[in-house]
Amino acid sequence: MKKTVLGRIRMRIMQILWEKKRLNAQDITKAINELEPIAHSTVQSHLRALEAHDVVAHDVDDRTFIYYALIEKDGVVKSKTMEFIDLLFAGSAESLILYLANNKYISRNEIKKALKLFE
Repeated sequence: MKKTVLGRIRMRIMQILWEKKRLNAQDITKAINELEPIAHSTVQSHLRALEAHDVVAHDVDDRTFIYYALIEKDGVVKSKTMEFIDLLFAGSAESLILYLANNKYISRNEIKKALKLFE
C-alpha cells in the first residue's frame, strides 16, 4: 500500500465503508451528509484518491461503481491512535488517560471497566 494520509473526510468515507461493506458514491455522499454537508463531487474526488493509494477499490454493477475498503479498520485505528498520542501526549498513553480523567471525559465507571481489562 502506498503511503496515504486519511484526513477527516477520507476517514468518514472509510468508516462508512467499514460499516456498510459495499456502497456506491451516491450512498456514501448521503451517509456523510447525515453528519455534515458535503458535495457529491468532493466525495467522488476523495474516492478516486483513495483508489489511487490502494485504500479502496470498486466493482462495476450496471455502470455503477460499488466501492469497498481494501484496508482493515483495526490497522488504521492503531496507526491513528499512536499518531494522536505521539502528537499530543509525547507518546505517553498514561498522559492521555490522565488528561481524560482530569477533564472528566471518562467516568469513574469507565475507568473501573478499563482496569478490569488489565487484571
